[in-house]
Amino acid sequence: MTTLALTLTLTLTALALATTDPNPHHRTKAHTTNPHTQPPPTANHAADIELFAACMSAGLTPATSTTITATTSNNPQWRAVATLLALGAPPPTAWAPMRTHPTLTQLADQATISATTGAPITQGLTRIAEHIRHQATTAATATAEKAGVLIAIPLAAFYLPAFFALGLAPTVISIASNMLP
Repeated sequence: MTTLALTLTLTLTALALATTDPNPHHRTKAHTTNPHTQPPPTANHAADIELFAACMSAGLTPATSTTITATTSNNPQWRAVATLLALGAPPPTAWAPMRTHPTLTQLADQATISATTGAPITQGLTRIAEHIRHQATTAATATAEKAGVLIAIPLAAFYLPAFFALGLAPTVISIASNMLP
């Protein structure tokens, strides 16, 4: 009976090894990017907007505030806007690079309206930053929940069948062989 259990164990191990691909480049990604979906907002966008709002509420000009934000941000749109404002471009033209990113479109609209009408901008920027932070938190929570589901797949696909095959099957076969004459 031990030979049967050993043969079964070796067969299942060989089958498991034969079906896995050792090359990590051939494995599929758990998260694939779709070019038609917009990138998720990040907390960095909110921090950049809050810095810009703080500079504006301190009384700095939009050009100076944008330059300060551009020096601390990794976002290339801030540098483009800072350059255009420094060169004296009209507000709709200067803030156009922000419209290329869906998350920053509201910021561009708010800044353009403020520059053309003289309306205060800081409260609107704070609201936009809070909204972006909420979206980033929601996206991170969804990713974490998806990871929990993806972690459970190997458990169901590999560990449970292995437990049945290597743990329960030999026991059932042993009991059944002792019960039969």
